[in-house]
Amino acid sequence: MSQFAIREAFAPIKKLLPAWLSNPIRNSFTAILTPILYSVRTGHFRSSLKMAAVSRHGEPIPWYTYPTLDFLSARNYTSKTILEFGGGQSTLWWSSRAKHVVTFEGKKDWHDRIASGLPANVELHYVQKTPPAPTQRKSLKSSPRRQSPAMTSS
Repeated sequence: MSQFAIREAFAPIKKLLPAWLSNPIRNSFTAILTPILYSVRTGHFRSSLKMAAVSRHGEPIPWYTYPTLDFLSARNYTSKTILEFGGGQSTLWWSSRAKHVVTFEGKKDWHDRIASGLPANVELHYVQKTPPAPTQRKSLKSSPRRQSPAMTSS
């Protein structure tokens, strides 16, 4: 249902009511229905129910903004290799668009969970996270300020 459909559905009511009453009612319905319709159209509603990022058709999608997905979907990656840090829905999405996907995952339980369901063009690597080595902080020595020629006295 689009804005046009809402307008068409509301037309008979608009004829019966004065404008001072029909306009706020129509605006309220538009304000309530527009986000719901957008959520259904983009797949956000289905993702919320499924607790996984999916399109409105139930296909996996990355946790990217919808404009980013539109931008990336319009490009051809069939001959490309994708490097990804962190696997999941985005791995499945990229695997259907790219020649090869290399994914590094830092959580062992998640790595094991997704490893069995990945297509053949995905190379999944577990990378154990280790804390960075302690480094010594070097104290910053203050250097004398240089004066510009305009500041020096003669």
